Amino acid sequence: MGQVDQTFLQNFGYQLYQHLFTDTIATSYQRGLTQARMEKKGLRLRLRIDAPELQVMPWEYLYDKRNGLFLAANREILLTRYVESGQARRDMKVAALNVLIVISNPKRNDPRLLAYPELQVAEEKNLAVSALKALRDNTDIPIRYTVLEHAIIDEIRQYLNMDFHIFHFIGKAITLQPSHCIRAP
Repeated sequence: MGQVDQTFLQNFGYQLYQHLFTDTIATSYQRGLTQARMEKKGLRLRLRIDAPELQVMPWEYLYDKRNGLFLAANREILLTRYVESGQARRDMKVAALNVLIVISNPKRNDPRLLAYPELQVAEEKNLAVSALKALRDNTDIPIRYTVLEHAIIDEIRQYLNMDFHIFHFIGKAITLQPSHCIRAP
């Protein structure tokens, strides 16, 4: 199998960065990151990209050359995409809120994975579950959650056919070659 070319990914990610973070957006981002670091807090970046041809771009590869970091892989930054559904918002009336938490963490015994930082899945899971318990204690709506650990794609598909309102993913997909992905066992 081929090796991941870190320089290629950085250059590609930086090109994406340059197209998205222009002028005032770049200045706001740098100020926000500096302030978040000073306050020892995280920075949340929400990408709202309306053009369909740009929505398919792999924005998770955004690379900030100045700070030497991939935005989506940095623990200081929460990068999310916002996709307009095109449907009018409607009130959600449910008897209970059902949340699916999916954890996918490839085994570390594969030497190809050593170049990637290990996920702190237990910590992430505890944060998500604690937040749901706190929310459940402060609302009249029952909140139920299911944790699917060591998830594989077929199992995730089965659960997605069930009645969940929120899907929370803890994990990452690592592409070693365009046609090969490592999945959690």
